[in-house]
Amino acid sequence: MSGSKGSREKHRTGKFRKDVRRRKIPPKNPRTAKRETASTSTASKKFRIAHDVPVPEEETIGYRLLNFITVFSAVKVSGEINFKAGGTGGLGFKIMIICENCDPISIFSCPLISSGFEINRRFFFALRLLGIGLGGGKKFCGIIDLPPPVAHKSYDAMLRISIGLKSSHGEREAPGKEGLNDTEFTVSGDGSWKKRGFTSLLGLASLIGWYTGKVLDVLVKSFFCKSCEYLEDKVGSAEYEEWKEEHDSKGTANHTGCAGKIEVDAIVKMFSRYEERYGIKYVNYIGDGDSKTYKGVLDAKPYGDVFVINKIECIGRVQKSMGTRLQLTAEALLQRCFGGYTQNNNGSLHSLIWKISPKEIHSGVVVGEIVANIAICIFNEGNVTLLKVILVMGGKYGKNAHPWAVLEDAGRLSRAEYTAMSSTREGRAAKRGKWRK
Repeated sequence: MSGSKGSREKHRTGKFRKDVRRRKIPPKNPRTAKRETASTSTASKKFRIAHDVPVPEEETIGYRLLNFITVFSAVKVSGEINFKAGGTGGLGFKIMIICENCDPISIFSCPLISSGFEINRRFFFALRLLGIGLGGGKKFCGIIDLPPPVAHKSYDAMLRISIGLKSSHGEREAPGKEGLNDTEFTVSGDGSWKKRGFTSLLGLASLIGWYTGKVLDVLVKSFFCKSCEYLEDKVGSAEYEEWKEEHDSKGTANHTGCAGKIEVDAIVKMFSRYEERYGIKYVNYIGDGDSKTYKGVLDAKPYGDVFVINKIECIGRVQKSMGTRLQLTAEALLQRCFGGYTQNNNGSLHSLIWKISPKEIHSGVVVGEIVANIAICIFNEGNVTLLKVILVMGGKYGKNAHPWAVLEDAGRLSRAEYTAMSSTREGRAAKRGKWRK
């Protein structure tokens, strides 16, 4: 058997030649080949040609972000040194310092928060304020020639920054006005949607104290949950039932019904939960004359059957919808317009929210809640509050951040004072009258 074709001896010595048969390649079908070529996207054809062109890469080019003082204050050597980049974690990395007269040492490019680099949190917090998410961060790093940022899982973890809503102490500064005590507030309420019309998957509503102009509460509501969308084709399976049992308490979809009902449901819930948290009731509600929100609040009876919640009309909305016919309006409506109350503060807050989270970029309820809370901080107390947010995140700020925040707030106050001047209001009214003529 030693000389046989498949003997162990020939296998062991390597003299055995495998019987490798060529795989038959089926003949090309001209029709199929033509159809496959036609189905390729135009972008794929263009990119294939562009990617075939070699792009020169310089080994000496490599930008990094580092804490200058932290790194170079630790460099204490007596000879010629070389720097090398060690392990990276997003935009943070380890610097290896190799000296001809000393033992090699390693330094982190910036401080650590838990097990991650501080620069990653600071970087994405700044991008979030500019309305940019993970995709924009990757593009920024690619163009600047920085290392790629953190993975999606780490990004999601950083998004869940704990930023509490502002308390009601600001509104407590105005007790006794219009016969109210310090637990009965006058608030303006309004809703806003991520997309125009009634097809939006994400919306929110806000309540703002009338006397101080500070945001008291915001509630973000959404139809959308990425996990639910991913597993919707597995409905009825054992895997789906097991997942659903655990997911029901963790899902991000917190609204059912039509998009137009987001404002009603959100404000009704906020009326109830503020009394539960702080023992405060909203006795006067400033809202749209054409909205169903006030009726929804009355039907919900958040403070029982006896307590009366009064409706005050937003004079701006009434004037806009009725124009010169306002003088012919029923006395009851005119009474509700008395005092010149408006929802302008709500509109300003919503504008700030959609500036941080642009309407043309999709986002879920987690991002919506974080953006709303950041907007509350800026709206109530200015950009200086953002420095406190950095501290809450576990970071620190140096001598450049505080002067920037102070200048930003000074500019905001200057513009607000200019807008509030009576002469400026008269000038705008005169300009509008001129254009109407």
